[in-house]
Amino acid sequence: MVHTRAFAESEWKSARQWNPPTMLTLTPGQSRTYGLRFLLAPEIRDIEKVLAANQRPVAVGIPGYVCPWT
Repeated sequence: MVHTRAFAESEWKSARQWNPPTMLTLTPGQSRTYGLRFLLAPEIRDIEKVLAANQRPVAVGIPGYVCPWT
């Protein structure tokens, strides 16, 4: 999600936010463009290493799933 303030004020209001929620209001005729940066790992076992090497946060659940947060 690009902007999360609406979720932070409703569904996530009892959660401790680890990223500051943001919002944006567009005026008539205004536009905003967003881009994505994909990172490729040579194999699934290297996902955490690739994310860490590119200074991306990683959340690892027990047992064994990886959630790459951007």
